[in-house]
Amino acid sequence: IKTILEELSDMEREVVYMRTGYIGEVVSRKSLANKYNLKDTQIKEIEEAAYEKIRNNPRSANLVDYLHC
Repeated sequence: IKTILEELSDMEREVVYMRTGYIGEVVSRKSLANKYNLKDTQIKEIEEAAYEKIRNNPRSANLVDYLHC
């Protein structure tokens, strides 16, 4: 999991970590938007792009269900 997530951009990785609770508590899009001074729709786009990269990574075939993409 860690290897696949390291291939994401810093922002994508941070959003996935926070939205899935991978490194702690699950954080809402709105909270992330406030933290990064973005709109919640922008956080959604970042999150969706990260999940798309995860889905398309050949090493992640067995991990997609785990991450609830």
